[in-house]
Amino acid sequence: MRRSRWPAVFAVPLAVFLAAAPAAAQPVPEGRASPLSALVAPVHGRKACFARRYDAAHRQRHPRQLVTAMSLTLRYHRHPPDRHHPHGQRNTYFTLTAVLGAGRGRLTASGECMAPGSEIACTQDCDGGGFGLTRAPDGTLLLDLTRYGRLRMTRGCGGEETGGVELMPGADDRIFRLVPSPAGACGA
Repeated sequence: MRRSRWPAVFAVPLAVFLAAAPAAAQPVPEGRASPLSALVAPVHGRKACFARRYDAAHRQRHPRQLVTAMSLTLRYHRHPPDRHHPHGQRNTYFTLTAVLGAGRGRLTASGECMAPGSEIACTQDCDGGGFGLTRAPDGTLLLDLTRYGRLRMTRGCGGEETGGVELMPGADDRIFRLVPSPAGACGA
């Protein structure tokens, strides 16, 4: 994977990242509510969209924010039963899109979200980083990029990760407030 030279305010040491990362994806237990259930109903195929375009006033208050728009789709999936999961494994997957200002383009990432306790962690396979999610009292969603220190994103989707970059916390790119939105705001 080729990494672009994208400014970042700090890098998280590998040992800190590895200590914070969950050991393995944990499926949503059958019949048990989790913080994810409040975001996307545990019904096969159900989706939830959270999005935001950062307007000129916001960008003026946060002049070093590179992200100008962001959308997050959460999708609940129930896999067919197998010998290890006789009722079918249940997982919540994410697709995140970030639009960067100054003509830097659109980035995407996907992976899985888990809530083994009271916190939600969304991560990628193969040490691709991740982010934390928290629901604010006003119903908005706070996406915390500092939780894992980075998220591997690509300029497109498909089998090859061309143009990959590490979206890292910056001076004004740390916590992103996203609002519940219609599915169209998160794209196809």
